[in-house]
Amino acid sequence: MGQGWQIHNLRSWVNRCRYLSTGPVPTAAVNKCLGARLYAARHCPSNMQPPSCSRSRGSRCHWVHITELNLDNCKSTSIVGLTEEFENLEVLSLINVGLTSLKGFPALPNLRKLELSDNRISGGLSALTCLPKLSYLNLSGNKIKDLETLEALKDLKSLVNLDLFNCEVSQIENYREKVFSLIPSLVFLDGFDKEDNSEDEEDGK
Repeated sequence: MGQGWQIHNLRSWVNRCRYLSTGPVPTAAVNKCLGARLYAARHCPSNMQPPSCSRSRGSRCHWVHITELNLDNCKSTSIVGLTEEFENLEVLSLINVGLTSLKGFPALPNLRKLELSDNRISGGLSALTCLPKLSYLNLSGNKIKDLETLEALKDLKSLVNLDLFNCEVSQIENYREKVFSLIPSLVFLDGFDKEDNSEDEEDGK
């Protein structure tokens, strides 16, 4: 195939992100062009070597300044390769990755939005309590079956928007009332508030 930087799994995807956002590149350019850089990594010639990380020269890698990271459809059953070094990350998308576990999820102090829809997560949500600023969490299309699984989310004091659409737990009697009661900080559940006003309607006021 002649393409040595093919991205097959979550670990390699994150590593390529690190490689491609090092060197003498302005932070703004890294943030703006990350998607294009990841695309380029897929088609990089096999004889091309990743640049040396600037950290080896005593300075910090530019990729620590990345604020948004999209890893959708990058196959892995667990969190691998993603570390606390992405300390300025604010938005992370892991849609349809195949995750069955959140064990080892890194403490990301600035993460505000986390997309985890269409995975196979059935529990272990306590792994997310290391995200103090998390305000939006999408768990739709996962294998969450009961309210007990959601109890860990009440420790996320900044969580205001939760999506559990197409999860088995949403079929429980008085589901919405119970989830709002369980997570006091919650304002929107599956796109609607306690009075069934949609998030879009609220934004339009």
